[in-house]
Amino acid sequence: MRRKLGYILSSATTTEALFESREEMENNVREGILVVVESGGGRILGSVTRIEVYNEFYEPGSVWAESIRRDQLPPKQVARRYMVARIQFYGCITPNGLVAVDKPPEPGAVVYEAAEEDLEPLYGYKPGTPTPEHVIEIGDLYGYSNASVPLRIDRVTMHFAVLGVTGSGKSNTTGVIIEELGNKKSIRIGGFSARTLPVIVFDANGDYLDYYEKPDLVPSFNVMRLVFPHMTTNIQQTSATLEPLLLNLNVFRESVNELAEAIYALVRGGAGEGMELQIDLLVRALNSVLDPDSAPDEVRTLARNAIRRCPYTDRGVDLNCLFGTDRGIEIFRDIIENHEAHTSTKAAVKRTVSVFYEKMKKFGLLPTGLEEGINEEFVDDITNPEEPCLAIVDFSPEGAAGVDLRLKQFVVYYLARLFLNKFIEYKTQGKQRAALMIVEEAQNYLPNQREYPLGYSVARSVLALVATQGRKFGLSLALVTQRPSFVDPVVLSMMNTFIVHRVSSGDVKFVQLATGGLPRHLASKLPVLETGLAIIIGQMSPFPYPVLAKIRRRKSHAAGSI
Repeated sequence: MRRKLGYILSSATTTEALFESREEMENNVREGILVVVESGGGRILGSVTRIEVYNEFYEPGSVWAESIRRDQLPPKQVARRYMVARIQFYGCITPNGLVAVDKPPEPGAVVYEAAEEDLEPLYGYKPGTPTPEHVIEIGDLYGYSNASVPLRIDRVTMHFAVLGVTGSGKSNTTGVIIEELGNKKSIRIGGFSARTLPVIVFDANGDYLDYYEKPDLVPSFNVMRLVFPHMTTNIQQTSATLEPLLLNLNVFRESVNELAEAIYALVRGGAGEGMELQIDLLVRALNSVLDPDSAPDEVRTLARNAIRRCPYTDRGVDLNCLFGTDRGIEIFRDIIENHEAHTSTKAAVKRTVSVFYEKMKKFGLLPTGLEEGINEEFVDDITNPEEPCLAIVDFSPEGAAGVDLRLKQFVVYYLARLFLNKFIEYKTQGKQRAALMIVEEAQNYLPNQREYPLGYSVARSVLALVATQGRKFGLSLALVTQRPSFVDPVVLSMMNTFIVHRVSSGDVKFVQLATGGLPRHLASKLPVLETGLAIIIGQMSPFPYPVLAKIRRRKSHAAGSI
C-alpha cells in the first residue's frame, strides 16, 4: 500500500509544484525521493528537490525573538508549524512509459510515495522479478529497499563513464557491473547473442583481481589475467587463465606508419623537433624490410639479409625478431644507416629503435616464435559467444612492477587498436560480435592537455576512435576516472551514460557540462555524496531523468572494502 505524504498547494505548474506534508510523514519526506501525484484521474511522477520547515515562533522578528535571545524558548507544540516540499515533475505515468505533463495538478491533490507499480512502466518489467536478458541491476534507488536501479546493457555500445574521487565507490560500481554481467545466462545486443557480454578491463590498481582469484564470482566468464612477462613467475595460479602480455608487432604489417608513430610516442613522448623526418625514415626502413624488391638499391641486399637472418612468415620478415633480438636490431640499424637521409636524422632514428628494443627486451614483451603473442585470434577468443571472457590487463604493482606509464599507454594502444581493427573486420564479414572495454584511470590514457599536462599519450587517438566509431561495430567503451576534468573533454562528451559518485568541487562544473546538466539539487550534492551513492543519467538508465542510487556492495573486493 502506497503511503500518503501530503497535499499539493496552489500555484502548481506542469513542471513543478509545492506540497505540504502530513505531520506523521514529515520524517519520511527527504530530498531525492520519488513521489506520485494523483490528479484528474492520472498519476504524475516526480521527485522532491527541496524541503523547507516552518515554525511561526522562529520567524525573523517574531514576538518571541527577545525570549529566544535570552534562551527562554517558546513552547513548540502550540506554534503554527508545517513542512513544504518542492516537486520536480518527470511526466505522467502511462502503460507505455512517461509522457509530458500537459495540465498542472489541482490544489489538494494527494501526493504519495512512489511504489513498485508506479515504476513498472519505466522498467519494462515488474521490479523484484527476474530481470530480462537486456537488464542488469546494480543497486537501489536512494531511500528505497525494493526499487532497484537497472541498466540496459543492450545500450552499452553508446558508452558510459564512472566518475568519482578515490574512496567514493567508483571501482565498487565497476566491479558490480562486471559481477552482474558475469552472472547473466544470456544477452542480446543488436544481432549479437551470447552467454554474456565479453569484457576487457585495464586494471590500474588491482581492483578486479578477485575475479581471477575467485572466478566462481563471475561464472559466465572465462577469466583471463594478463601480466607483463617478467612477473608471471611471481603470481599464484588459480583455476582462471594466466597469460603473459606478448605483443605481436606483425599485426602492423599493413600499417607501418602507425607502428612508427607508436614507437616514437613510446620512446620520445610525442612531437618534437625533426620528428616528422625521423618517422618518415623509419617508415621507409620498415617498408624496405617488408618488401626488399621495392627497396632502394643501396639497402636491398641488407633487407634480403634480414630475411635470411630473421624468421620469415608468409607475409615477410617477422617484426618481433627485428625489434626483439640482438641480430634483428643490428640488421635494422644498418638498414636505417644506408637509407638516404641527413646524418643527424639517421642517428636519431637509430637511437629511437635501440631504446624501443631495450624496453621490449627488458620486459620480454615480444614473442620469440612466429605467430605467437596477442594477435587477431586473441580477440576471437575473448569475444566467443559460447565462452565469453573477462580479460583483466593487470597494471597493478603485482602484474606490472617497474613498468612506466608510457609503456602501459603503448599496451593500451596496442590492444585497443587490435580490438577496433578486428571489430571492423567482423562488420565487413557480416559477423556479429560485441565487447566492453573498461579503462581505469582514464586520465592517464586520454589526458586533457589543458588541465592535465601529462604529455602525449599514444593511446589517446585509438581510444578516441573507439569512442567515435566503436558503437557501429559493437565495441563499447567505459571510462573510469577520479578526475573527470583531466580526461579529454571531447571523448568524455561521447559517453552517453554517466554514473557519478562524489567528485572534487573543481570538477563539478566539468561534470555538469559532460552530462548535459544536472538538476540544481543533485549538482549541489556532487562534492558531498556519501560513499556508495551515485547519480545515474543517460541512455543505459530506463529513467528519462537523473536518479540518485545506492550502489550495492561487490561480493568481493581484493583492493579493500567499500
